[in-house]
Amino acid sequence: MTTDTTPVPSVATAAGLAELLGVTPATVARLTERGVLPTTAGQHDAPAAVRAYVGHLRSCAAGV
Repeated sequence: MTTDTTPVPSVATAAGLAELLGVTPATVARLTERGVLPTTAGQHDAPAAVRAYVGHLRSCAAGV
């Protein structure tokens, strides 16, 4: 496993967050609309969004 030492930005656009999460910008938009990813004025708090996305994936995996 390779370790990327690039720091996570504190704020990201939908496109930047999509790249960080490894999903498409359309997926970020859908997750934002569903309330999974927090956003303020079109910007995402990147660390909070990563935590929210991981929590979402865990819930999906658990069948919740």
